Amino acid sequence: MDIGLEVENIPSVNITSLKEAPIHISSKIQPHGILLVLAEPDLKILQVTNNTLNVFGRSAEDMVQKRLVDLLDAYQLDRIKSGLSEQNLEFINPTKILVRNKGIA
Repeated sequence: MDIGLEVENIPSVNITSLKEAPIHISSKIQPHGILLVLAEPDLKILQVTNNTLNVFGRSAEDMVQKRLVDLLDAYQLDRIKSGLSEQNLEFINPTKILVRNKGIA
């Protein structure tokens, strides 16, 4: 019985690339996730995804030019700054980030 498949016609798949989610592509961010583009050293918010109103209760326009210190408590901010200074955020990845909804000035 011939099913019409030959080895040459089967596309190759790199299974090592399947173990990591493509979160670096903005169209692949989960609805409950937010992507922030920050400027060092003060961690000013340069860009955000458009779903901040649903998650934070603040529009993306309201968040741009604010600082990360306006969103996070000192402990969380210190951990992120420490990871950035060492150029390694693996020790806090994954982590749960708690955001102050009313804390943005």
